[in-house]
Amino acid sequence: MEGAAHGHPRMTVLTLVLAAGVASSGCVDPGIDCWTREDYRTAVRIPGDPAREIRAGTYRGEVVIEDPDNWWTGAHFTGEACRMEVEHRPDGTYVRTHFLDAAVRLRARIGAGDSPFFSGETADGKSVVLQHHLGRPVSLTLTHYEEDGTLSYGACGKRGAPYLECHGGRE
Repeated sequence: MEGAAHGHPRMTVLTLVLAAGVASSGCVDPGIDCWTREDYRTAVRIPGDPAREIRAGTYRGEVVIEDPDNWWTGAHFTGEACRMEVEHRPDGTYVRTHFLDAAVRLRARIGAGDSPFFSGETADGKSVVLQHHLGRPVSLTLTHYEEDGTLSYGACGKRGAPYLECHGGRE
């Protein structure tokens, strides 16, 4: 161990080999793959109800809005209570919260495999995204598509863009 503490050449080579292996295996963040309106339109053509894994029910949360002055998250937890409602109907899974005019059908999974993000659209073309963890809703977000078609969600779209979210976590 004494050699490792003092920069032993074999330890330096081993560190470089391990770092190269990690980088080539994809363990380094390759960047963000942002969802687009076209991705949504393609995904809704896939038959079935992708959101059946979300548990139906009503879940309490807190209203979150954008905060451009918060350099870390860009979000502001308001302290205002909200509820996320999930309902499985014969034609699909619907979500609702107080800032939606009507229930919105979740029609597409955002991302590959078992991604925990689902999307739908309001009657006026805004996007609704529900995130879940093991079937329990974590957040329900009302957002929009940018002019170039990019979904303004997470690290995608313009920072400080307006959105409304009901963020769960309170029992």
